Amino acid sequence: MAEQSRKKRGIFLTTMISFHLLGFIGIVYIFFFFLFNNLIALENFPIVNTIYIVVITLASALSLYGVLTWKKWGFNLFLFIYTINLIIQFALLNSYFQLVIIFWSTFSTLIYLWAIHRKWAYFE
Repeated sequence: MAEQSRKKRGIFLTTMISFHLLGFIGIVYIFFFFLFNNLIALENFPIVNTIYIVVITLASALSLYGVLTWKKWGFNLFLFIYTINLIIQFALLNSYFQLVIIFWSTFSTLIYLWAIHRKWAYFE
């Protein structure tokens, strides 16, 4: 079954999912390792941000699992997470760098949408 799913997924979508997984691992590593090992930074970090990052990280893991197992809810959850992040980034927009991040995340999400659209028939 796994071999058949990998063949259907295609190299491009597999690469996109791999990048999604690497990004997820990077976020977990940066947040949990650096922040929790630096107690001074943790004291100055608002609790609302901490809760938001933990919830988004868990939801991202769930959406990644859903996409890997060909579930439509996994992709819908990914779109929901992206939309929430986009709204929050626009609300907190205060620098050119954030605008570049918004542009790049929108561009990469559109590529991800296109890749999944091509294989949408395989999703349950």
